[in-house]
Amino acid sequence: MQFDNTVDCYNKTAGFNTCEFILLHHTWGGDYAWNLKVLSWQTSRKVSCHYLIWIDWKCAKIGNDTDIQRHAGESERQGKKFMNNYAIGIEVINVGTNFTHIQREKVRELINYLMWLHKIQTLNILRHKDVSPWRKVDIYDTFRNNEYQTFTDYQNSYIPKEVTEALDWNSNLRHTTTNNDLKKQLNETNNMIRKVYNIIP
Repeated sequence: MQFDNTVDCYNKTAGFNTCEFILLHHTWGGDYAWNLKVLSWQTSRKVSCHYLIWIDWKCAKIGNDTDIQRHAGESERQGKKFMNNYAIGIEVINVGTNFTHIQREKVRELINYLMWLHKIQTLNILRHKDVSPWRKVDIYDTFRNNEYQTFTDYQNSYIPKEVTEALDWNSNLRHTTTNNDLKKQLNETNNMIRKVYNIIP
């Protein structure tokens, strides 16, 4: 994947990020140059992330994915605390109410790339508010632009099309057949597929 800017980061924490999760944030404003400066080397603010997305196709890569960037703060998910140690942070430059179609498409392109690169599960595409609900509200639901009713639907949208088609085909056959053994087999198959791809019911 190509990036418009690739810069080092002086705001990172020593250590190794396992890259098991992707966390979506929005910046609450500012332009591309200002946010890039703050998130990469303005140490007085002590914040950083791995990727920054502007209102057009512009996308910056800040440091390495395995860097521990300072984007999650006090946080917890699946028994893991301080998610900076486990998560790649994506900041979308926005106040939270007017995300552009291009931003959404760029986020999708980036997430697909990161999922492939680090074998990240769809279940682990998260918002900042999913890991710090007691203090954070981003990324706003307006990011979904009414395309998905819930964030779970958004997560599931990253599952390969052929997988969802197989699930649908099996489910339709299970509801139409009168063969109980076949119904059981189809149900077990779908459960196995959901487990492999971490599909959220």
